[in-house]
Amino acid sequence: MRIHVDGPRFKVWARKFGKAVQGDRVSWHGNPLGAPDMLREGYVSGIVDGLYVIAAATCVGDSGPGIFNERGELVAVVSKIPTPKCSPFVLAVPV
Repeated sequence: MRIHVDGPRFKVWARKFGKAVQGDRVSWHGNPLGAPDMLREGYVSGIVDGLYVIAAATCVGDSGPGIFNERGELVAVVSKIPTPKCSPFVLAVPV
């Protein structure tokens, strides 16, 4: 079975399984409060219980995308925000 996806094409594929450390700048595309494809940016403020704590304005709808470091490596996946609507930080699961 083949799967074909219509839409934007990546000029360069991301490198997987990068690492992030405290202070690293990271980015992802989210859908905060339903807004389509917004670039989100922040930094790793710490690592707690194996999860990255990302300091960035986040809202419901930002969950799910991959988080990339400045080297273009996939380092984590947005997991959740700790409040019902918006938060100054997000938890991310390392890949």
